[in-house]
Amino acid sequence: MARLSRADLEGTLGFLREAEAVTGPDPFPSELLDGLRELVPSDFVSYQQLDQPGRRIVAYESCARGREVDASQPDEEGLARTFWRLIHQVPLWSYPARTGDITAHKLSDFVTRRQWHRLEIYAEYFRLFGVEYKLVLGLPAPPSHTKDPRLLARRQSRLRRARASPAQPAPASPERAGRGSA
Repeated sequence: MARLSRADLEGTLGFLREAEAVTGPDPFPSELLDGLRELVPSDFVSYQQLDQPGRRIVAYESCARGREVDASQPDEEGLARTFWRLIHQVPLWSYPARTGDITAHKLSDFVTRRQWHRLEIYAEYFRLFGVEYKLVLGLPAPPSHTKDPRLLARRQSRLRRARASPAQPAPASPERAGRGSA
């Protein structure tokens, strides 16, 4: 097991101090998620509580980057239906529900990149947002809900980055697009 560097340890302790100081009804305010995004470098960090049987998002908050993205999609309702229809294919959601293990897991703990790309939910949903890597840390929740801050790292191809205009909005967050019920 690798040891944390002094800088990483200090960053972690600083983040924990910020988390301890949080007051108010929102357990993961946007500013705290920004700190988590700095601590664990990623493109996007969000907190959400999903009611999988009810096919709805009970709670949702994102880092400041999440507020910068364009949330409009050509068929947001269709994306939501796709998300809920295929969510069982994402091991980061199905594994904790099946085992009760809510410790941190990366998508690569369960599937290779090639296997991820072969999943219907990747082809019909996550590919649209460029989501290649995910890290999920679960928190205690009722059995029918999942409660977790999600770290999403997006990776674009060199060609896609070269074609993107600096003024072009980033794709909407996949979790925000999945908000609707099916």
